Amino acid sequence: MRLHHKRFCGLNRARIEKLLAMQPTPLQLPFDGPRRTRLRKPHVTAKAAATSIRRSQESMAEKTARHAADVAATSAVRASESSAQKRTRRQRDSISTSAARAVEGRTERLERLQTVNQRRHAKRGLCSPLKKFWFKLAFNYEPVLRLSGRKDL
Repeated sequence: MRLHHKRFCGLNRARIEKLLAMQPTPLQLPFDGPRRTRLRKPHVTAKAAATSIRRSQESMAEKTARHAADVAATSAVRASESSAQKRTRRQRDSISTSAARAVEGRTERLERLQTVNQRRHAKRGLCSPLKKFWFKLAFNYEPVLRLSGRKDL
C-alpha cells in the first residue's frame, strides 16, 4: 500500500510505526532565523501518519469531495481577509517557497517545472497553440520570390 503524504511516500505501515516509535528529531526550518531548532512533537507526527494512511485508502469520489470542501473553505477565508493579512500571507508563502526551492535537487526542479507546464497547457486549452508555434510562424519567411498564378498580377 502506497501512501500519498510527502513525508511517508513509499513507506509501508511497519516502517511508519518504527519511525513513529523513535525519539523526536530536531527540525530546522529555513525561515526560522539563525540556528533556532524546534522539536517535532510525536503526536503531530503520529497524526500526520494516521492522516496519510486514511487518505491513501479513500476513493476518488471522497478525495474530490475533500478537495472541493478545502477549496471552498480556503476561498471563504481569503475573501474575508484584509490587505495586511494578504500581504503577510504572501510574504510567508514566498519565504517558504524560496526556502523549498533553494534545497531542491535537479530532479525535483525538473518535476516541478513539468507540472507547471502541464498546468499552463491545460489552462490554455486546445484553442491556442504553443508559443513556439507563433514564434516559428512569425519568422517563417521565404526569401525566394514566389509569383502567384493569378492573371491579374
